[in-house]
Amino acid sequence: MHLGVALSRLDDLDNACAAYEKALEVGGGHLCELNYAITLALHGELEQALSHFQASERLLTGLLETDKCVEPGMLEQRQLLAETLGVPLAVSPPGA
Repeated sequence: MHLGVALSRLDDLDNACAAYEKALEVGGGHLCELNYAITLALHGELEQALSHFQASERLLTGLLETDKCVEPGMLEQRQLLAETLGVPLAVSPPGA
């Protein structure tokens, strides 16, 4: 996932996507899906971004239901992406 973020910052979308896909193959999780969605949105690929955002939301919902700790910075990025894509958040963390 970190390689995908780095490549995205270098404006290498094709290789960033390949890195995210590989990370997802080996169990990248909700953060990988969220970062992939952010990368796609930043590059104007909103339809694909929405798909990965929704996958992230499904995985995050499972984490929140088991009371797993969630990073506040991730929650902020999630909120911004949801606003950019014009979609509601699937679930809010406890206390939010």
